[in-house]
Amino acid sequence: MTTTHNDKGLYPQKIYWNPTYEDRELNLEIYFTRVTPDKARQLMRTMDKNRPMRPTQLKKLRESLVMGKWFPNGDVIRLDKFGKLIDGQHRLTTIGEGVQTFDLLTIRGFDSNDIDHLDQNSARTFSDNQKLKGRPNAKQLSEGINFLWRLSQNNLKAESPAGFRQQDLDAAFGSTGVLDDDVVYSIQQTKDPKGNYHSKPITGLRFLLSEHYGRKKTEVFFDRFIYGKDNAHLDKHNPANMLAKKIMSYGNGKPTDITERFKKGVRGDNWVSLYLFEAFQAYLEDKPLKRWVLDKAPILTVEHSYWRKLCSMAKATIAKHEDKYISSLYDTGGKTNG
Repeated sequence: MTTTHNDKGLYPQKIYWNPTYEDRELNLEIYFTRVTPDKARQLMRTMDKNRPMRPTQLKKLRESLVMGKWFPNGDVIRLDKFGKLIDGQHRLTTIGEGVQTFDLLTIRGFDSNDIDHLDQNSARTFSDNQKLKGRPNAKQLSEGINFLWRLSQNNLKAESPAGFRQQDLDAAFGSTGVLDDDVVYSIQQTKDPKGNYHSKPITGLRFLLSEHYGRKKTEVFFDRFIYGKDNAHLDKHNPANMLAKKIMSYGNGKPTDITERFKKGVRGDNWVSLYLFEAFQAYLEDKPLKRWVLDKAPILTVEHSYWRKLCSMAKATIAKHEDKYISSLYDTGGKTNG
């Protein structure tokens, strides 16, 4: 790391920093920039792509500015090697709307793809990062991956992976396209009057069950469940038909214990997954489903054997695809298209 002086700026000192990441040397410049409202708007115009603006974050920053509570905490704006903004849009938007001038620490020299590794002032969601990478159906893809990850962690809450964990999951599932067919299927069924189920369990479980029980069997079951194919809807004890009726009764809001159970999950997705898994087991065994074992289950999701089985399957599936991705790095000399 070396230090020189920049006579053109208000702050003459500029630091040159050359850290190494994954055998790649970064040539970074660190300095202060005096940011007027005009300068903020100018920097914003250089930004090629970023996540959508978050109104709550902008409101928070605007209020801090108006009340004189914008503390000089050293927050950084980041530029790529060409001087284009890649991080700091909320702060610069707020400054650009006002009349005050601020001195912001600036780091320049990143590659545009380095945006995934940055510590953002307003954290990017998994969906944001999928969009930045140009993934098709980024929102639904990230939801499907999140759902698998929550199962693998025995996590009932709507929490998303972060940091290196998010990057690993994107490498194993986002960049490889292994979930794409299930994502498209879940989107199509949400637009069909016969379907319109929450996409997360449809994407996640259609993929997960295919991994463990075979693609063809899984596709047949989901088509019977969602679309009533093979005249599944004509047999009242057909597992796929029973599942559709069960979820429909939840959707109609009937004041039953089962309705309350569905509400215990994230939008009911956890309990939907359990009923789907029970119906799928009956389908595999070619047995009619006259009554639900889950109706007699304890109210706590984690206490049921179906939930533990799904968690175990998801954990094994994620490990399998991450190992597969790591093996591919050795085959390609560490180069990826992610």
